[in-house]
Amino acid sequence: MMNIYKGQTALRLTVRTGGPLSNLVSCEIRYCKPDGVRGSFPALVKDASRGIVYHDIDSGELDVAGWWVFWVYLGFDDGRQAPGDAVRVFVAEEGS
Repeated sequence: MMNIYKGQTALRLTVRTGGPLSNLVSCEIRYCKPDGVRGSFPALVKDASRGIVYHDIDSGELDVAGWWVFWVYLGFDDGRQAPGDAVRVFVAEEGS
C-alpha cells in the first residue's frame, strides 16, 4: 500500500531506532498533526536487538488529513531519553 488515509486502521507504524533497546522503560511514537495538535501513541518493541518498535493504528487516531510529523521517543532505566528524527507523512482523504 502506497498511501495512508484519514480514518485508516489497517496500518502499523514501524520505526527502526538505529540501536539496541536494552534497559528500555518507555517507548512512544510522538506526532504533530496538520492542525498543530501534538500527542503520542504507545509503542511496543518488535525486535530489541535490532531496535524496532511499532504501533498498530486504532480507530480515530488518524483523524486529520494533511502532513503529519512522526518521531520515536525512548526512555531508559538510567534516566537517558532519546528522541528520534522526525519524518513527514501525508495522510490523504479517502478517494483522493
